[in-house]
Amino acid sequence: MKPMDNAIIDNALATKIIGLLKLAEKNNNANESASAAAAAQALLSKHRLTVADLVGTVGTPTEAPAVHEEPLITGNRIAQWKSDLIAAVCRANGCHYYYAKSFAKYGQGEQRSRREFNVSVRLIGRSSDVAVVRYFYSYLENEIERLSAIAFAGGGLTGKRDGNSFKVGVVTTLALRLAESVKASRVEAEAEAVSQGREGTTAMVRLDAADREVDEFYSTFTKGFSSKTRSATSVNGDAYGQGRKAGEGVALNKGLNGSPVKLLN
Repeated sequence: MKPMDNAIIDNALATKIIGLLKLAEKNNNANESASAAAAAQALLSKHRLTVADLVGTVGTPTEAPAVHEEPLITGNRIAQWKSDLIAAVCRANGCHYYYAKSFAKYGQGEQRSRREFNVSVRLIGRSSDVAVVRYFYSYLENEIERLSAIAFAGGGLTGKRDGNSFKVGVVTTLALRLAESVKASRVEAEAEAVSQGREGTTAMVRLDAADREVDEFYSTFTKGFSSKTRSATSVNGDAYGQGRKAGEGVALNKGLNGSPVKLLN
């Protein structure tokens, strides 16, 4: 058995990943930046590496868990399906999220004494992982809205309750597919390591340690935060079932602007 260490990490692979990470960090175009980060994350996941594994190879930038202040989404309330989608995408990419409330205004008319707030969802994790979460959430949110519009146009859905139930159903299926894909990728990587005589490698240990580091950072940062997170939805069973079925057809390997970037299988 050969240990996995920096000395045997392919230099060309390290150079490619680092180049993508630098492009993601410096590019002012949000789409191109997220696409570069997604491509880098795909290579890291495929080879079961973290950025820390590349330190000392070709001048790797250092990444550590951090709070990213730019909101992923903002609104008066966060719908259940959006909250569930954020949770699923974060889990698949080693990130966490939290809710931040800010005073917006006082209510009008009979409720003018009532304080109204904006709620924003903010991300915690490594910069490259957070960039992937932003891209992937945006893509899946657009797909869910598209599928919902099709269902309404076809007469399968009527009313707000049906629409929300449908979207919750889609997200339920997507969350299961994402979890299965991550698990399958891990099994594939372990099998590949064994076939190459690298069983017992520290790559998996390092990846797990990196995930724990993010978990610990999140737990420390959010200690004492309110647990109230989202607006609950009353679910219509038929619409929910339609959403579950529709979620099976959403591609999970689509890149920005229709170009394929393999994030997950």
